Amino acid sequence: MQSTDCIPKYQARYARIASEESNRILNLDNWEKGQALNEQLKEQSHDIARKLETVKLNDYQVERVPGRPYLEKKKFTRIRYVKSPTYFQAYDQSDLTFCGLNTEQTLSLPKFRNISVIPYVARKNRRSMLLELEYYLQGVEKPRTWVHTTGKRCSIEEAEERFKKVHRQISKINYEKFMKRAGASFVFRSGELGEIVKTETGLNVHPHIHSVLVLRRRLPKREWSQLLQRIRSYFGAHSQDCGVIQDVRELVKYVCKPSDLEHLDGQDLHKLYQLTKSVRMVECLRNFRKLRRRIRETNHKVVRRQGTLKC
Repeated sequence: MQSTDCIPKYQARYARIASEESNRILNLDNWEKGQALNEQLKEQSHDIARKLETVKLNDYQVERVPGRPYLEKKKFTRIRYVKSPTYFQAYDQSDLTFCGLNTEQTLSLPKFRNISVIPYVARKNRRSMLLELEYYLQGVEKPRTWVHTTGKRCSIEEAEERFKKVHRQISKINYEKFMKRAGASFVFRSGELGEIVKTETGLNVHPHIHSVLVLRRRLPKREWSQLLQRIRSYFGAHSQDCGVIQDVRELVKYVCKPSDLEHLDGQDLHKLYQLTKSVRMVECLRNFRKLRRRIRETNHKVVRRQGTLKC
C-alpha cells in the first residue's frame, strides 16, 4: 500500500504539469495574436508600397543604341531618349520561401526593397539591431539613455539638417577630453520623426534622437554631476539624461509609426524615403560597433535561448 507521505509530492508534480499546460495554451493564444498583428502589418506595408509605386520619377527613359563601326572597327554608342514614364519601384525581384520539414507548410516572404518607410522592412531591420544591442548591454553596468530633441516641430526638408547636426555632435563628443577623463562614451543612437502631421505647407515632424551612454567605471556623485553639466552644455538645452535603461525596446523604434503613414499619399511617402535615404537614422559607435563587426566577420548571430541572449 502506498504511503500517504508521497501524496504531497504527486500533488506538486501534477500542479507543475498543469501549470506547463496552461502556459502552452497561453503561448498559443499569444502566437495567434501575433499572427493577426503580423498580417495587419503586412497589409499596411503593401498599401504603402502601392502608394510609393504611383510616384513618377521621370518622363523619359534612356536607351543606348549601337552605331556604325568607325576607325579600327570600333563602334560608338548613341544615346536616345524615349518618352516613357519611370515610376518608383517598392518591390524587387527576390523570391524567398520558407519550407517546414515537419509541417510541410510553406511561407513566402514579401518582395519589398530595403526601404525603412515600409513597416514590414523596418521591423525586420529593427529585430537584429535590438538583439545585438541588448546582448552588448548585458555586460554594461547601468547604461543610461539620453534624448536629444532639435527644437520645435519643423518641415520634412528642415528635418534632414537637424538630424545631421545632432549626429555630428554625438560622434564628436566621444573625443572630448572630459568624456575620456570620465570614461564615458555614447555607443548607439537612433532617430525618430515623431508624430507626422500633414499641413497646408507640407509634412510637419518632430525630429529627436535616442542615444545610449555607458561608463567604464563608477563615478563619485560630484564627478557625475560635473559630467552631466558638461554634456548638457555641449549639446544645448534640448538634451536630457533619462536615467538607467529599463527596456531596450524603447531605444530601437521605428523611424515613424505605421499608423501615421496611412493617411499620406505617394508623394509624401517618397519624401520620407528620400530623408531616410540621405540620413543614417541608426548608428553604432565605439565598442558596440566593434562588437557588431566581430559578429559579422565570424559569421555568428545573436539568438535568445531560454531567456538568455547568446552569440
